[in-house]
Amino acid sequence: MKQTGRKTAYTLRGSALLLALFVLLSLAGCGKKSGTVGIRADFSGRVATLDPQYCSTTLERCILKNCMEGLLRRLPDGTMTEGCAERYEISDDGLRYTFTLRENLRWSDGEPLTAGDFVFAFRRIREGAAGSGAREMFAAVSGMEGGVPGVYAPDERTVVLLLSRTDPLLLEKLAEPEAFPCRQDFYEGTHARYGNTLTHMIYNGPFTVQSWESGELRLAANKEYTGLTPAETPLVVCTLGTDNTVERFLDGKTDCCRVDAVTLQQLSGDATLLTFRNGTVSLLLNRNTTQLDQTALRQALCYGFDLRAYTESGRLPAAYEYAGSIVPGAARLFDQSYIDLTSKGFALGTVTFADGSSSVEFRRSNQLSISYNARAAQAALDSLQGKLPEGLTLLLPRGSALEDFCGWLQKQWLDHLGMVVNLEIVDADTYRSRLAKGDFTLALYSYTAGDELHTVFRHYGMAGGAPVQCTDPRYGELLDLAGGAHDVEEAARLFANAEAVLADQFIAMPLFYTESYFAMAKDVTGIQASADGTELFFATARRVG
Repeated sequence: MKQTGRKTAYTLRGSALLLALFVLLSLAGCGKKSGTVGIRADFSGRVATLDPQYCSTTLERCILKNCMEGLLRRLPDGTMTEGCAERYEISDDGLRYTFTLRENLRWSDGEPLTAGDFVFAFRRIREGAAGSGAREMFAAVSGMEGGVPGVYAPDERTVVLLLSRTDPLLLEKLAEPEAFPCRQDFYEGTHARYGNTLTHMIYNGPFTVQSWESGELRLAANKEYTGLTPAETPLVVCTLGTDNTVERFLDGKTDCCRVDAVTLQQLSGDATLLTFRNGTVSLLLNRNTTQLDQTALRQALCYGFDLRAYTESGRLPAAYEYAGSIVPGAARLFDQSYIDLTSKGFALGTVTFADGSSSVEFRRSNQLSISYNARAAQAALDSLQGKLPEGLTLLLPRGSALEDFCGWLQKQWLDHLGMVVNLEIVDADTYRSRLAKGDFTLALYSYTAGDELHTVFRHYGMAGGAPVQCTDPRYGELLDLAGGAHDVEEAARLFANAEAVLADQFIAMPLFYTESYFAMAKDVTGIQASADGTELFFATARRVG
């Protein structure tokens, strides 16, 4: 969905654009056939809340997107289309958005859904009755910090959003659960239990939640739904928190499950898989340790091995490939791939910061990766005047497919730098705990992200979740500037500058892009997935044969 001009009414054509990203699988050893009428899917994790303004996990968001719709929807290919709104208008200055709702919208209890339900949802965000993430997401909406509310309804079919500053990502944000409608009378009748139990939630999407237990959640077709994608299957049984999903799949106990690189080999050779390049593996260098507190030492370690030589040696597992960026391949910017945008190689140019200072970066956007450089590694070592650290260890979780790579890496550092780095392999719980506590010098770090580029970069900021974080204040400012950019090329340039700042600290060196997979049973078709493989959609799913 592309904008063609301001003050233009946009009519959205969503139903014809739905992509069947999941194809029919032919699995020779699927086991016994099930008599289940609906569809069965296995998920990791649990569902703590279905309050859209408070949800936080990927699974909660996935369930909500099957049961609710906002003003807009994001299709599996990443493009935007209609949800509850049939069209919208944007003012010339980009500060006023006017949405017209479709007729005959209804909640799952049969009551009408009106523009006021969207206004109340934003009121919850503004008044603090929602998670802090929701307030941050819609910080550009006027009144979020107090004052006159920036969201109102002139009539039952019109929603108006007023912004205090432009937000080029607003349309994408309006497709997320935080912007889903909330009916005031129902909400107040739940007495602070909204979305937390089966009876304290209503829906406006293709499905409703029929039952909700710790290990299973059932979705039933919403008979009151009047949108564009009514459920084709009457029931979806979601099994939660299972660890043996591949075994269950092979035994015919589930129709859909995620498959990782380790369990991939368990599937029959006849299986067809959907592949999502939605993760990266990076080398983390913990500058908060005495061994790695000097930039020159971290620089030497990053320049001291030829990563491309290893990826071209044939020793790298099939689920991995050379990464030229910290950003996973699925991350998108204005409906375009960030990796594709930056591969064009535009100059990073000059950026002027809020304090009046500026930086001139002569690198090009496709030259941000840290590559083998024996001369630079030796120069960095020389600056240390022979003071090499002791007690360096490389932390790795047990069962990793990259153990061979780590052995190769140890030898590279010994041969090229004269440094001894021990390999420490620990169980998964210990690995996660030590990363969280910063109890490591070097570590391999896998990060799986959705398609929101801004979220990927924020992950390595001072308020992010990465075990190492960029302390340069310019980093956060570049992200803010990129978030406010109108032009995709300018936004990509600013994000690339932020990536350059992160790379220059030598705290996180991208190594490999990683892939994840989904498998689907041979008698099921129509399950769809988000472009990054983090969410499944069941409205068009059905059992055949």
